[in-house]
Amino acid sequence: HSEWGRTFTSVLQFEEQIQNMKDAAKTNYHPQIKEKIRSLEEQQFEVANLLLNLPNNDFASSLFKLMKDPASGEVTGGPVEALIEYLTTTNHQDGNFAYAWMLTYRAFTTPTIFLCQVSMHFNRKEYDVQKYICAFIESWICSHFYDWVEDGNGMRFLLAFLDRVVGKSN
Repeated sequence: HSEWGRTFTSVLQFEEQIQNMKDAAKTNYHPQIKEKIRSLEEQQFEVANLLLNLPNNDFASSLFKLMKDPASGEVTGGPVEALIEYLTTTNHQDGNFAYAWMLTYRAFTTPTIFLCQVSMHFNRKEYDVQKYICAFIESWICSHFYDWVEDGNGMRFLLAFLDRVVGKSN
């Protein structure tokens, strides 16, 4: 695994611990659980923030793993990493894909994890991909703002990502 892959795995592990704590709090609430969740979220943010500056030198396209409708050519499924790569490329003709993604991605990931994976593609340093990702994030913020209202850690990571993007453009 690359440094990016190992760091992302740590973010995923924190996400699992946070979700387990939240589930435990639903059935057996203790005041300390809230503090533990806050501490795990802080640690996850710090690790996720590292991803913003890590290049993924081992990047290999996973677009070949996508499942497509033979008649229309539209994407019908695939592994999450392939779907996110497809979403962050500018050469697809499926205009409904981004809309469908935004309505369904929360069933299998969180805004923080999704943004971590998007940042990997941003770090590929391909101008067209970076431009498309910025446009996508603008649309995400405007049309699906509730993702950020409900996920404070995701909001912090989004702001860190935008700060990095805006900071590099100056």
